[in-house]
Amino acid sequence: MGVGDATDGPPSPTDGDDIGGVMNIIDGGGKGGGGGKRVGGRSPGIDDDVARRATDAVRAHVCRVLGVDVDAEGDALVPDDGVGSDVTRVDWSRVGAVADRLTIVEAIEAEASGSASSSDATAASPSPAATTTAQDSKENASSSSSSAAAAAAAARASSSSSSSSSSSGRIGPPRVEVDRAHLAGDARLDDSGCVVLSHSNFSSVRATCCVFDGAWEYEVTIGTSGIMQLGWATFRCPFTHEHGVGDAQDSYAYDGHRVKKWNVTSQPYGHAWVSGDVISVRIDLRRGQQKGGGSVSYSRNGIDLGTAFDDVRRFAPGLAYFPAVSLSVGERCALNFGDAPLRYPTPGFRPLQDAPSVAVVAAVTRGLGAFERAVASSWPREAAAAAAAAAAGGAGKSKSKSSSTASDATDRSAVVAEEVLLAAASLRRAGPHLASPRTRKYFVQGYLLPALLRAASAVDGRAGETPRVESHARGIRLLRAALDPDELEVVIPELMRCAAEATRTAPMTAQGKLAMELPRLASHAPLAFAVALTRDAEAMTTWLRRPGWGAHVEGLLTRRVPNPHDLAVMLPAEKVWWPGCARTEPRHAARWHQDPRARYPGCASAESESEAIGDALSEATRRTNALVSLLLYALATTPARAIDPDARREGEGGRPAPTAAAPGLSAEDVPADANAATFVLARRAAEVDAGAIAGDPETERRLRTHGNGAASFVATTWCHGGSGAGDAAAAADDDDDDDDDANEGDCVFAVFVRFLAHKNRPTARSYNTTTTPPGHSDPTVLSSAYFALLTLLHPHLESPEGTALGSIPPRLFWRSFAHEMDLPLFGGGSAHVRKTYPAESDTRAPASRPLTIDPRALRTVDAPRAALLNDPAAALRSVGGVGGERGYPADPEDAAKTLPLATMWDALQLIYHLGVSYHFKAASYQLQAQIHSAQQLEDASRDLENTEKNVDRRAALKARAEVLEERLKAARVLQAEGREDVVWEHTEEELSVARDDETAYTKAESEIMKKLRDARTKLRDETMQAARLCWWHRSGLHRPELQAGVFAAAAYGAASLLAAMDRGGGGGDDAAAGRKSRVKRENVDGEEVELDVSELDVSETESDDDDDDDDDDEMDAASKEAKRARVLRRRRGCLLPHVPAYHLETLIDSFHALRRGDPPFSPTSPALDGLAPGMHGIIRLLVKHFADTRVVNPDIRDAMLQSVSVLLQYKEFVAVFEQNDAARDMMVPSLLACFDARFWIPVSNILLRLCKGVGFGQEGGGRDAIGDDDDIGTFVAVNAAVDAPAEGDAALARVMTSPHPDSASPLFQRLLILHCRADRELLAEFLDRLFNTLNWTITEFSVACKELLEDQRSNLLTPEGRQHQRKCTVMFELSVTLERVLEFISLDLPSAFLDSSSLDLRRLRESLLFVLGHATTGPDAANFEEILTKNLAPPDKVSRAAILAPIAGILLNLDAAAEKRAASASQGASCEPRSGYKSSIVTELARNIHSRDVSQLEYLRDFEWPSSFETPTSKLAALRAFVEKVREGKDEVARVHEIEDAAQVPEEFVDPIMQTTMTDPVTLPGSGVVVDRETIKRHLLCDGSDPFSRSPLDESMLVDAVELRERIEKWREETHTPMKEKAEAEEEADGTFD
Repeated sequence: MGVGDATDGPPSPTDGDDIGGVMNIIDGGGKGGGGGKRVGGRSPGIDDDVARRATDAVRAHVCRVLGVDVDAEGDALVPDDGVGSDVTRVDWSRVGAVADRLTIVEAIEAEASGSASSSDATAASPSPAATTTAQDSKENASSSSSSAAAAAAAARASSSSSSSSSSSGRIGPPRVEVDRAHLAGDARLDDSGCVVLSHSNFSSVRATCCVFDGAWEYEVTIGTSGIMQLGWATFRCPFTHEHGVGDAQDSYAYDGHRVKKWNVTSQPYGHAWVSGDVISVRIDLRRGQQKGGGSVSYSRNGIDLGTAFDDVRRFAPGLAYFPAVSLSVGERCALNFGDAPLRYPTPGFRPLQDAPSVAVVAAVTRGLGAFERAVASSWPREAAAAAAAAAAGGAGKSKSKSSSTASDATDRSAVVAEEVLLAAASLRRAGPHLASPRTRKYFVQGYLLPALLRAASAVDGRAGETPRVESHARGIRLLRAALDPDELEVVIPELMRCAAEATRTAPMTAQGKLAMELPRLASHAPLAFAVALTRDAEAMTTWLRRPGWGAHVEGLLTRRVPNPHDLAVMLPAEKVWWPGCARTEPRHAARWHQDPRARYPGCASAESESEAIGDALSEATRRTNALVSLLLYALATTPARAIDPDARREGEGGRPAPTAAAPGLSAEDVPADANAATFVLARRAAEVDAGAIAGDPETERRLRTHGNGAASFVATTWCHGGSGAGDAAAAADDDDDDDDDANEGDCVFAVFVRFLAHKNRPTARSYNTTTTPPGHSDPTVLSSAYFALLTLLHPHLESPEGTALGSIPPRLFWRSFAHEMDLPLFGGGSAHVRKTYPAESDTRAPASRPLTIDPRALRTVDAPRAALLNDPAAALRSVGGVGGERGYPADPEDAAKTLPLATMWDALQLIYHLGVSYHFKAASYQLQAQIHSAQQLEDASRDLENTEKNVDRRAALKARAEVLEERLKAARVLQAEGREDVVWEHTEEELSVARDDETAYTKAESEIMKKLRDARTKLRDETMQAARLCWWHRSGLHRPELQAGVFAAAAYGAASLLAAMDRGGGGGDDAAAGRKSRVKRENVDGEEVELDVSELDVSETESDDDDDDDDDDEMDAASKEAKRARVLRRRRGCLLPHVPAYHLETLIDSFHALRRGDPPFSPTSPALDGLAPGMHGIIRLLVKHFADTRVVNPDIRDAMLQSVSVLLQYKEFVAVFEQNDAARDMMVPSLLACFDARFWIPVSNILLRLCKGVGFGQEGGGRDAIGDDDDIGTFVAVNAAVDAPAEGDAALARVMTSPHPDSASPLFQRLLILHCRADRELLAEFLDRLFNTLNWTITEFSVACKELLEDQRSNLLTPEGRQHQRKCTVMFELSVTLERVLEFISLDLPSAFLDSSSLDLRRLRESLLFVLGHATTGPDAANFEEILTKNLAPPDKVSRAAILAPIAGILLNLDAAAEKRAASASQGASCEPRSGYKSSIVTELARNIHSRDVSQLEYLRDFEWPSSFETPTSKLAALRAFVEKVREGKDEVARVHEIEDAAQVPEEFVDPIMQTTMTDPVTLPGSGVVVDRETIKRHLLCDGSDPFSRSPLDESMLVDAVELRERIEKWREETHTPMKEKAEAEEEADGTFD
């Protein structure tokens, strides 16, 4: 913008905040114009005194901005009768001349003096040429000719441009970047050639220049905090996939990930680095500075790490050193060789690239200084107020009110116009340099952005506070008006890049103290500037038109994570506190500190001070979150048409140029390595279409390379809801049908989320490693975006009525981000779902009706809410005014009208799924580490105290020695007196021994004490580090408002998923899921029971009954197409299959993250007051749909089951399940139905936890069985659980950190039995699968034992051996779990096994004997015995008592039930159906066991139960009696078999399959063969056909052979009676004889 660009005539009226009218003034004329003309005449009524005062004020302001003396230049710049308005009288021609003259004179003087001392920036970043003396140049030329020649040759070999810089001691091109011709490995570079990303195991790069003399440095900004080696290397150092910088003799490197320095070998050095750190890499090769060789040193964020290497070889052929970097796979860094001012320059060291010339620096410095003063000045406000006062005074004398108002507007317009012209004059010479590609980065990053931040601080006027967002608005408006459009087009995006870089690299600590006093952070100022820029519509549009704006947003979202050194500065040792420190630290600190007032970790004041600093850090984090929320709000409320690719403007040569730009970063070059290049090109060719959908910035180039247009990329990038290039036309059609719905996703925010999602694809991200995969965002980017979105959405999630969240459009699921990224859906894969269940395009169809969310399902309507959570504007403004008063609607209803809430909700779920859970898991891990470390520290303190108590032993030895010494002295005195009877030699020997004992004990004790103290000190340091990390996570992740927001999101997610599932698979009301029907079934005792059963699988059956009779091969094409059309019509609009799986995964994971929080978020937390409906909604979703067969994705159902299994470990959540109506009605039958090959493990764990405490050897195992007269309806009504009482914080934390032993539920135990009684078929299927699974787990356990023993004989520590050990443990625990479930059923439902029509008793007997055979005696148990003997498995998890106890419980339960029913029958109630069981476990065992089995039962009887459990004596007596009864029964069965063997069994009485005498013969209708009922029922468990004719067969088709059964019974009676009478006679005779 030129100074003389003002046009004739007055400016158009405008207010002080709008410069739109001023643009008409400054758009004409050329630069450097001459005298201007008057802008307007003097306003009537303004006297000469007022005009004089106004002129003086303007004169002082103009001179202050231009930096000239008001006495010398004031009259010329603002003459009393000069040109300009009558109020201000500014001579713009003179302003331009003064500005030009001052800039040129200053530059000439600076060049003449050989320095740029007049420029603040050049003082911070001096020219390299100015730091090298003539003497140095002479020495270099005379003594280093050979070295210079070698360096020159190397530079020519490594750079395409071999022009030398004017700096002596350096060879290479003027601009330094990474040498693209010599990349080692798959290293990618950006367009600048200074950002490196490694895609291979170990990539190495070097710069295009080298140094052989002098002191040089460059800076590396750490992008990822993994393994990198930064330093210097000669050209001859080899770079391979395993060796890089620092791995050869003449290469030197520092690795902050491993905290080591490398020169062939490694040694500890420096601090651990984190993402965003700036590492200064220095080399000093100056003569005379070191006696030996040169030196290499480093600093981190300006903190000197000391000299790393001090004997660097120099001044020899080949010893020119290149800046070099080696990176492991996925690592990223940015190199600054001097392209921008160094962040932390070191005195005496020069950057490798020269700064711009002194004249250019002087011009830019002078112009930006004037511009900063213009922005920071309060003159526009003062002048406008003076003009308004003057106009008002004049109006009182001679004008009306209306004319006064018009004059006031005109005068204010003149003030604004002249202020803009003054800013334009300031940047007249600096503007071209700010926009030049060669100097843009240098001046915008090092000069313009700092000037704008300082000016905003002056405008804000709050000392010691971060400027508010609106404080930056004035600078942005003046900059936009002062620069030419072409300059602005490149300066605004560069400003955003620099703001993002400053935000990402802002340090938390500096020089051993906080960089800024909390709650301020160094990142707040650039972040606030970026937010202010997004509020300026023209500036934001300009920014979005440039490629890479998405990377800028990523930088603004990146948060610094402190390393241990930073944490120690933020929270000093004397302020560290952790739970339990009061029990250990005061006693030990008293021994070490002589001053009782000394402070130490865990001291009395540590807790309060730690909490105070934590509150300040929380406030700082809250401010950051508020700024990020405002940034995302600006993106969400900016329509995508602002960057619409159809918009065109005239470019160079009149050719139309699109204004759209991809959000991604610049291109990545193909690596020079041939093999790497081949793979890269192949990958790119395969990812062309995927890149188009992903918004990859190189998509257009790649598509052009492969002959495709960019239309598909454009069509799928700018509209949220696209399902890929193939659906672009369909998306356009849908947009025509529903413009409002389409516009909701048509925003810049959706474009950014799509870019972020494809960049962080979950298929490529690995959560098991600590490094970020290649090309992925920093992990903090996703967490920042998530919490900022949560801040915007939280109030609408709790009260969605009247918003898009209260009436969810089905389009949200039909066109979600999951479809674009091909992520799993409830209905399977994205392509399959789109093809099978097409979306409904008719907005009037029932399937297109929105899903309604009832607010009562989320929270109690009349429950109060905190103001911070109720009002998002208050949440954003309550952070010290960082966000300012504007930028977010004060009314949440207004925000709901401007925000695309549905799109933001889908994005919130997706972003959490992509990587936020990692942070919560890390925080949970650190909390557990703190608890573990504190416990170890307490144990170590106890050991140290016990050792110190042994001082009594030392005192006793000393006392004994003193007694002996006194006795010896007395003896010597007596002997000296002539007493010959005194013998003292023996006493002297004893004294010598006593002293030796004391000395030896003291020495040993001191060594032990030293080791214990060292160990305790190490544990204390570990505990302090864990406590600091937990303190950090509490401030960032577990703030109360964030916990409440995460829970609100989980509750709303459950409500939305329930609504989608209630809509059903058919998409209409007729497909509503969850409706109930009354089902009558016979229970196991023959009674009819009416039971509520949820109709889970109610999705529309896609059977084509009308075409079943047609032969597909004979069907013509038209019929097939018609059939397909009918199927698609029925399926059109189905909603449930389109629901993204990440919606449920995010809900579950975030809910459990709250449960693992610090402090834990539990159902009894005060924060849940009024939110109980949301908690029950989550439980209702889990229990209703983990068995929903419409959810075809098994991983989703498994996630729900696993979640239920985890929650039921804690009694607080068990109480919630007991209160939940859906859990009481549906969970038990759904669990039994889900016990299959996929879900049996979580189902078994759930049943075990519900039934805990009732088994043999368990606490509470002596309770009575559940009564037979209970029914489900009355029991649920009477036994509905009441609210669990609230507990204190300490008790709550203790309960939530570990599973509670009292998590069993008597309610669900009874429900389980009642459901089993009511549904015999369900129980039979469950038991069949249970027996099969138990046999399988025991077999696998036996195999694992054998493998483990084989590994032990070789080497147990191998990975395979550890895997076998783990398999052995897991299979054992699963077997015990299944046994415990059987034990519970045998206790409360013995009729399931003892009923005469049940086959399960036989299968139970087989399974129990199979387990006993592998756990007691015999060849199958030998491996188990050896495992236990050698302690090859954890004894607390694998033990004989654990696997035998359930078997003992089962046997005793069934025996007791049989005896109880037999006793009841003997009392006269034999006529009732329940009078007695037809079978017993004693009889079953007696009939079917062998001698080996009897020995196994005897082993069970003789086992040392008291050593493992507190078993009642009555139980042990009952077990002994049971084994005895089995033995007696076996003898009786042997006698019966002897009788039957002696008799001739008729052939027709023998079962043709088992070859045994039948007891209940039945006839098979298909073949007419007669078999025993038990035999055929067992066959039908595996095969539903007649074994003889293969015709279909089920149990209902069996025909009782009544006549044959009667004949068999009669034959048995006739055969057994004589023998029975004979036995009775023998017993009577034996009794008589006795």
